[in-house]
Amino acid sequence: MAFQHVYSHAAAPAVEERPTFDMKHGERSFELNGVKDVGALEVQSPNLEFQLLKCNNVDGRYRVDFEPRGEEHEVDVKYNGKHLEGSPFQLKPAGKPSLDVQSDSKSFLVNGAFNQDALNVQGSNGVAYDVYANREVPGQYRVDFFPQGNGEHQFDVTYNGEHIKGSPFQVKPMAALPAPVMSMSPDSKVMSLKHVPQAKDKLKIDSTAVYQVFEDKQDPNVAHVLFKPEQDVHHVKASYNGKEIEGANFYLAPQAMHKQMEKVQKEAASRDAVEELGNSV
Repeated sequence: MAFQHVYSHAAAPAVEERPTFDMKHGERSFELNGVKDVGALEVQSPNLEFQLLKCNNVDGRYRVDFEPRGEEHEVDVKYNGKHLEGSPFQLKPAGKPSLDVQSDSKSFLVNGAFNQDALNVQGSNGVAYDVYANREVPGQYRVDFFPQGNGEHQFDVTYNGEHIKGSPFQVKPMAALPAPVMSMSPDSKVMSLKHVPQAKDKLKIDSTAVYQVFEDKQDPNVAHVLFKPEQDVHHVKASYNGKEIEGANFYLAPQAMHKQMEKVQKEAASRDAVEELGNSV
């Protein structure tokens, strides 16, 4: 049987999956999604400093942080040599950082400080403070401070050598917190601690037991540590602000041992009750 060719149909070319990007946080960063090959990614702009960060170990997702200043910048975002949709685009110079200080708080925020090396925080008169970078909001920092002793304290917050608007400012000393106080639940599963504000940052637990720290929803100065001891006896040591908490250096028995101890105690109490009854007859 002879076949005569009628027509041909070529297969459709494969559609290349292209990454996408989304501007975030006041046009000071953008996120890229679908980046299968980071080596094929190009972010280019003259006189513009930027940093490429992988987002929480999510495959194909990256964040680009940058700080435009002095003039407008044109940014090219290419993948395999081709512009992504929305590229190129224009960036305006970044505004100046700002301070958010609450009079009744023991912390303040710095916003818009995209260059960490250019930010400088100085406290006077022996004030203790910690600086934390917000991983979710580029350019934002939180400063927690602990003014104590006599006299007011002063904070100087500068960026690129210049005071941020609102700096310097004064903070009043506060009474020293009482020493942390520890207590254990009857089943030894939960350790409660009083006088431990910002426990997730300042409380340190050394233990081979599995545990989780919870800040109390009703009292910010209280924290709870939930333990899940396995088969072995575990050593627990807790400290706050680098100082060991009184009583928080102990051994934690596994749940099976607690149940055995409860059983022995109940049996002993039962024997004592029978003996007492026998003596009264």
